[in-house]
Amino acid sequence: MSLRPIGLPLTCLMMTALSACNLSATFGGTPPAASPGPIEPALVPTTAVPTAALVTPTPSPEPPTLTPEPPTPTPRPPSPTPTMVPWSLNVSSIGRLSLTEGWVLTGGQLLWSEDAGASWSDITPAGLSNCPAPDRCWILGRAAFLDANRIRIAVLRAYGQIPLTTLSFMYTEDGGRTWGLSAIDEFGEYHMCPGYACVSEVDLEFVDPRNGWLAAKAPLGMGPSAPYLYRTRDAGRSWTELEMPIVGQVTFIDAWTGWALGGEGRGLNGWLYYTRDGGSTWREAGLDIPDGPAVHGYDYQAPLFFTHNSGVIPVHFHGREDRDQMLGFYTTGNAGETWVLAARLEDPDLKSFGFGSSVLWSAIDESTWFVAVSEAKQYLTRDRGQSWEVIAGSGLNGFELTEVQFASEAEGWGLGRICYSDFGCMRLLHVTHDGGRSWQMIEPGLAP
Repeated sequence: MSLRPIGLPLTCLMMTALSACNLSATFGGTPPAASPGPIEPALVPTTAVPTAALVTPTPSPEPPTLTPEPPTPTPRPPSPTPTMVPWSLNVSSIGRLSLTEGWVLTGGQLLWSEDAGASWSDITPAGLSNCPAPDRCWILGRAAFLDANRIRIAVLRAYGQIPLTTLSFMYTEDGGRTWGLSAIDEFGEYHMCPGYACVSEVDLEFVDPRNGWLAAKAPLGMGPSAPYLYRTRDAGRSWTELEMPIVGQVTFIDAWTGWALGGEGRGLNGWLYYTRDGGSTWREAGLDIPDGPAVHGYDYQAPLFFTHNSGVIPVHFHGREDRDQMLGFYTTGNAGETWVLAARLEDPDLKSFGFGSSVLWSAIDESTWFVAVSEAKQYLTRDRGQSWEVIAGSGLNGFELTEVQFASEAEGWGLGRICYSDFGCMRLLHVTHDGGRSWQMIEPGLAP
């Protein structure tokens, strides 16, 4: 099946596709530069819901009588309440930016918190809910936050008129109050799975306001999935399609240097590639993998850089025996020119992370790392993996952590999943204030 857009002029395609979502595709000004400064994008108004304020009633004076009556509160205007998300809605992705700031994507809504999850504001682009039936417009993958104000997301519109499926890019420079829009790619077929227009598992990456990449895949049934890779050099105003060597995700540290990890399909992370030209060409990365019969296979985790030069790549080594399970940490001090296996964590329970699964870990800084093997067994290192403290957790109540993000040794978020035979799986947000020793479930919009 052809990957090319249907045979209409590009301008017509973009205007037809984007108008179906009631969203403007015109950039009204110069795209944002690397230095701070206002831009004038095409704006889609979004209502930011303020956080809740507790109103304390002021009693009126008591009447002069020997038997005082109960005080009468002084009427006050009602305070606005934060966005309330139904309990049944899954949380698809989370992001902890600091001790107080974070975001979640739940039920198609992008929610923002400035008080560690005690209250939330809805910063979802308003145009996503204005798609005329039978069209659908929704956010794909994780949001990319340059900071609290500069946010980038990928959006898909499908089931409409020509073009049948459109992959778009939206951005805001004011924390979600207004959004700009541009088209990335258009497909002349419906968003049916499997199929080339079934774009999913989007990975959006920006290293500065101008330079960004979007990696995605489309499942093709029994065969390998189709990988996609796009790059922008002008803050998302235009996108260039590149060759993606594998199905997976990308990590960049500047406009030219990056890595891609993945495999031929979903859940395969056995290949690691690097680029020095912004993704135009790729070469297989050569890490020193231990030999021996104990190593049955391995999965790369996404590289994480603390500075331009200092980074770490965790690698899960699958042993043939339970006792041979190991998580290795490769570190670099020269921007990924060379990598050294600098630390190890051996635990038979690592076997619970099968081939293609991501091990749950979070780096608080260059030396302090957190690893969650299970609720009962979590690890913390303060010396880059030379020694590990074992932490027993509680409070998940049957939920299994699928992601952890820590802002300090004590403060962290976790995405917990629980599955039921009658209606499937749910993923909900959890919080810890004591380094994983206790977890508490919170619902976006309600205080923990």
